[in-house]
Amino acid sequence: YRANAYSAVDENHKAIEDCNKAIQLGTDEFGARFCRAHCYASIGKAKEALADYDLLIAKYPKCRISTTICDQRAKLFESIGQYQKAMADWTYLIGVYPKNPYYLLNRAQDKVALGQYKEALADYDLAVKVDPKDDHCYFLRGKLKLKLGQFLAAAEDFSSSIKLDDEPSW
Repeated sequence: YRANAYSAVDENHKAIEDCNKAIQLGTDEFGARFCRAHCYASIGKAKEALADYDLLIAKYPKCRISTTICDQRAKLFESIGQYQKAMADWTYLIGVYPKNPYYLLNRAQDKVALGQYKEALADYDLAVKVDPKDDHCYFLRGKLKLKLGQFLAAAEDFSSSIKLDDEPSW
């Protein structure tokens, strides 16, 4: 628990030390590895964080928290430009939670980063279908349509986003 407290105040090196001790002692390995992975990611040690996330997913595949781990791992993959690996995690999460547009939006953004615009647009369309009241779905789809030169369609999406949110994120 002390490691979590250190992590909460960005004392990540102290938190990692505590996590290492907990892992060595065999106490709450799951919690210690999860906390340590988060701390490693926070200080830019992606390789070490990914090793902990991978071990947790392999060791506890049916654990409910594994979806949180996949979410964190996907974000970490994105931060180091490994969009294909991030998309694999988003695809897994979409399979577990097909009605959650967040995972579709993230996968779509990775597809945009890879230049897979047609596939990204399909994910944005599905996100709008899954949650037609989410302004962010329209906003992100509009950004891609704008990039693709579909100006009127982009304007329609931006209008929908504005109608759904009095304070647009853009």
